[in-house]
Amino acid sequence: MAADLQTFTPHAFRKTLVKWGRETYRTIENFKAFSQNIRHSSVVTTASAHMPVSLERQAELIKKVNEP
Repeated sequence: MAADLQTFTPHAFRKTLVKWGRETYRTIENFKAFSQNIRHSSVVTTASAHMPVSLERQAELIKKVNEP
């Protein structure tokens, strides 16, 4: 009997885990340790694979850099 549930892969779980890590580990050093703990050799791998930033969001973030 099919449950009609969405299929979740190990990669989907990792993406959710990275979202949690991004909110939990606030310093670069802490996030790097987290990244290594999920077996990425580089924090760049974690960021590029699981933390996309659209061009629109990039513009928003850059504009807000000097706001109080």
